[in-house]
Amino acid sequence: MLTIPICEQLEPRLLLNGTPGAVAPDLPAQQEPAAPAAQFVRAEGPGFRLGDDPFYAPGTNIYYLLTYASDDDTRQYVDDVLEDAAAIGLKVVRTWAFCDGADQWRALQTAPGVYSESVFCGMDYVIYKAGQLDLRLILPLVNNLDDYGGMAQYVAWDAVYGSDPDEVATEHNDFYTDADTRQWYRDWVNAVINRRNTYTGVLYRDDPTILAWELANEPRAPGDESGDILQAWLEEMAAYVKSLDPNHMLTTGLEGFYSRRSRDWMYDGSEGTDFIRNHQVEGIDFATVHLYPDQWRMDYDASLEWYREHAADARDTLRMPLLLEEFAVGVGTTGSRARRDELYAGLLELADRTDSAGWNFWMLAHDGYNHSRYGIHLLDDDDASTVDIITEAAARMNARS
Repeated sequence: MLTIPICEQLEPRLLLNGTPGAVAPDLPAQQEPAAPAAQFVRAEGPGFRLGDDPFYAPGTNIYYLLTYASDDDTRQYVDDVLEDAAAIGLKVVRTWAFCDGADQWRALQTAPGVYSESVFCGMDYVIYKAGQLDLRLILPLVNNLDDYGGMAQYVAWDAVYGSDPDEVATEHNDFYTDADTRQWYRDWVNAVINRRNTYTGVLYRDDPTILAWELANEPRAPGDESGDILQAWLEEMAAYVKSLDPNHMLTTGLEGFYSRRSRDWMYDGSEGTDFIRNHQVEGIDFATVHLYPDQWRMDYDASLEWYREHAADARDTLRMPLLLEEFAVGVGTTGSRARRDELYAGLLELADRTDSAGWNFWMLAHDGYNHSRYGIHLLDDDDASTVDIITEAAARMNARS
């Protein structure tokens, strides 16, 4: 592998397909893009496979890697936390593949179709470093939330850059239906998938270090009880992603809310999502579910039942793998480490009993990242019991790979 940061030596330009990139250096023969073949993890039945073998995916979320990797002053934090992930037996890291809006710290997309080459190089580095450590990445392509710009930024852009002054996006759900915001999202997807990594020379679409693309982080269409708004967007964008990249798996990023007759907001369709219907979209390879008991007011038993219900639906109805993609208990005014340990132990034991394809806890953090009550630090004595639970569960899961 390359050992020098080639990215910083290059002048940005437009690639032939119109996406931002850099002039790729001449690479040794062993660094030419590899043929897809069996290197790519694929979904098969209720699990993942790598070649002829089962592939289990214990992992974590580290959302901020892109921005930290884009500058020399903070890149070491990326090295440290990815090395921590590998050290405790994790195989997958989920991290943002977006940072939208000129006001964002180290924005990647400053305006529709305008990309910062230095920050894009940060993403190159994350993929390069993960590959060195035999980690695989799940890369969400936009945020439902306002953090890192998100869908709200696309909607705000429409008032400035939109093509039709009579049809300007103003509401969150307009992101899914407005012609401009949908095109800008497709442009972004094209730019990412066809990006040539300046550290490895490999196109993202050809790099098996990427486990899967994710259409959005926690997409919702609040108020649309029909569920048609989000469903139409998922169908459109899943087909588009697969047309560009048939090699990688694709998922939704859903939290797991249902749409059925119920007085419970997590089941009544009020968020415009439906765990079953949304994951039946052609091109979606595996299902996702999230769990935040302290935010959703769920006790231990309800939390395990939420996971158990989705595992059964993924297995029996969807017939696809399920990834428990985010789960956390905050430590602070509303939670304790003892409560976190109880939940993590229970969930990860349930993952074993249901032969889960994988899980990603929220979140592993480097030692200098202390401004989150959800952060777990490998070398922090206060987090040692939680780290032990995660490490042991990862080892059990890896033993089945």
